[in-house]
Amino acid sequence: MVKFIVKINANAMGMFLILMLMNGFIYAQSSRQEEFNRLLSSYPEVELPVDDLLSLKSQTIIDAKPLNVLLFGYQDERAKHYVRDTLYRITSYGKVSDEPFEFNTVKRVEGKRVRYDTLFHINVYALGKIEFGNDHVGLITRVVGFMTDYIDIYLFEKSTGKFKSLINAFEATHARNGYPDEGYEEIYNTTRILANKQIEWHQERYNVTTDRLFDVSPDGYFRVIDQKSEGEFEY
Repeated sequence: MVKFIVKINANAMGMFLILMLMNGFIYAQSSRQEEFNRLLSSYPEVELPVDDLLSLKSQTIIDAKPLNVLLFGYQDERAKHYVRDTLYRITSYGKVSDEPFEFNTVKRVEGKRVRYDTLFHINVYALGKIEFGNDHVGLITRVVGFMTDYIDIYLFEKSTGKFKSLINAFEATHARNGYPDEGYEEIYNTTRILANKQIEWHQERYNVTTDRLFDVSPDGYFRVIDQKSEGEFEY
């Protein structure tokens, strides 16, 4: 039996691994940029000021799967925002469910209540985009879910597709789960976008009213530049 012994130069192997990692990084960056460019093209320009985000009537529905990949699969870290001069990680966002699900409901048939199963589809709407300058753009995105309706403003670096920051600009619960067209039971967050591109955010929750004023920092993160709260927390 003949034995073959292959000697590999340690330096050569190190360079090979570095090149493989670099190629993987470049491919990931390119894929992220391509996915971001496709997403960006779905959003219409927004004319400022915007006093009510629900007045943005775009009916462009985007696929939740590539949105989830862009927000989570292609990013090196979670979104962040400044409170005064401190940069904090944002943990209050997650993936959008991309599969319809079945639920049981009731309808009247010839005056009788009849139970039946139906499907609910979560819809994601590209409401509009705002150019914030310094290579940053905000994508106003609405997610109409089974129990809640919310609008986020995602802040991206245009040249790289990097997801930098976000604001949960609107949040409300439906008056009837699974029937978003029947109005809201409670509205928690509302937002105005001013002509100077600052963002006024208002929340009423757990007996506490909070107002914040945001702008975009020079390094591309939403930044709380003013805040006030009133009330005592009740759960």
